[in-house]
Amino acid sequence: GTELTEPWRLVTTVLVHGGPVHLLFNALWTWQLGRAIEARIGTPWMLGLTLLGALVPTGMQLAVGGNPVGLSGVVFAYAFFAFARSRYDRSYAQYAIESGDYQ
Repeated sequence: GTELTEPWRLVTTVLVHGGPVHLLFNALWTWQLGRAIEARIGTPWMLGLTLLGALVPTGMQLAVGGNPVGLSGVVFAYAFFAFARSRYDRSYAQYAIESGDYQ
């Protein structure tokens, strides 16, 4: 498809949303989690995390014939990053969905 001849489409799918609620939810979480994480890891690493959060879900959806839209993959990448880091750095715990004890 066009994703091979126009590779920027793999990232620009995050700009399209399924409606105003979808856009609002994604924008809110991207803003909240994004600011907190970027303050800790810096802009270059944040750009990499954001691109990864856009490319991987888009590629997976295209592989199964889906129609990728929205920032949800980026939001999940941020949330997973915060969760994974919170296991070692408790300053991330407020941004992670916690499960179990940290013993």
